[in-house]
Amino acid sequence: MQISSQDKTKNLALIIAGVAIPLIASRATKRIIGSGYRALSDREPPKNPASPTTAWKDALAWSILTGAAGGVSRLIMRKILAHTSIPTEGYDHENQEKALGGSGVSDVGES
Repeated sequence: MQISSQDKTKNLALIIAGVAIPLIASRATKRIIGSGYRALSDREPPKNPASPTTAWKDALAWSILTGAAGGVSRLIMRKILAHTSIPTEGYDHENQEKALGGSGVSDVGES
């Protein structure tokens, strides 16, 4: 099956959205966590938790908070996007096509 140039452009835009939306959600979550960290500790969050000048407790707290919150926000966005025609990283596109009633999402990247 030949895919038109317009369909390829649309599919590329959907792929970009499927990658960008979870990443943007993760960055926004990190900013929110940073605001909470500042409010609770009266200090700036560590810019580089691996720095020798960053205390272990600060490095661990910041890494755990941002890692968990960022991961959860990406998961939420992927779960939301899984019910759309936007392909997301880590999602089985063949099953997505079946769930959406054969929307053609699995044709992304084929020529």
